[in-house]
Amino acid sequence: MSVTQQQAVRQEILSAPNRNPDRARFWRESQHGDLEYLHARFVRHTYAPHVHDTYTYGTITKGAEIFHAYGGRHVALPGQVTVLNPDVLHDGMPSEQGYEYRMTYPSVALIAEITEDVLGPKFGLPFFAEPLYDDLDLAARTAHMHRLFETGAPRLQSETALVDCLSILIARHADARPYVRPVGREAGLVSRVCRVLEDDLTLDINLTDLAARSGVSRFHLIRAFKSELGITPHMFRTRARLSQARSLLGSGEGLAETAFACGFYDQSHFSKTFKGVVGVTPGQYRADMAA
Repeated sequence: MSVTQQQAVRQEILSAPNRNPDRARFWRESQHGDLEYLHARFVRHTYAPHVHDTYTYGTITKGAEIFHAYGGRHVALPGQVTVLNPDVLHDGMPSEQGYEYRMTYPSVALIAEITEDVLGPKFGLPFFAEPLYDDLDLAARTAHMHRLFETGAPRLQSETALVDCLSILIARHADARPYVRPVGREAGLVSRVCRVLEDDLTLDINLTDLAARSGVSRFHLIRAFKSELGITPHMFRTRARLSQARSLLGSGEGLAETAFACGFYDQSHFSKTFKGVVGVTPGQYRADMAA
């Protein structure tokens, strides 16, 4: 009897309790610009350092997560709200008992829209100065909102809860200064190099060639990227590759085809890199998007 990729992935997940205590579900809602959600329990999984071009917002419901961001080490606990601005380099690892959390990835456009309603059109994008806020009320609201979307509650109810949560988050915790996104992709050296890195994800280009094209030293190029974007050229390209991979997988593209189109040299490398940033394997992500 033939088994589809989705059936194989789900069979592996169902049989995993005896082998791997980690669980994760990733899904996307069509409203609000294909807003993405993650509900996961991790005892073993460790996130590689990475960035998102969206805000990162959620709460720990059990256990504790250890992560590095803004140059420091943090421990996220139940009753706290986690918030990261776009383009912030961070990682993540479980404490001894592991952790369970619910995360949402609202786009800059969605946050801008709600901020305008909450703080007025002149405020700009909200900036969150800390990655963790002690807010039992908002943490409970956040978990409840997340469950509404996961269980397929009526859209009016779930969308209202989302807007309420983001409005409270911005009103209570946004810093007085607005957030100014890095301009590296809009002008200058970093912008030109970003276009090269994004134009052909399969192109095997090294740092020496990239610097020579730009007329600068390798050290200068890395320093410029870190100054403007907070990440290296390699990390930028990895983010671009994973962004394209998520788009292809979400549209039903095969795993091997996606890995090749996004410039990963084999499926093992693709799977390891994808899970290290997204939290689930490419196969599970594809199955969850198709569910």
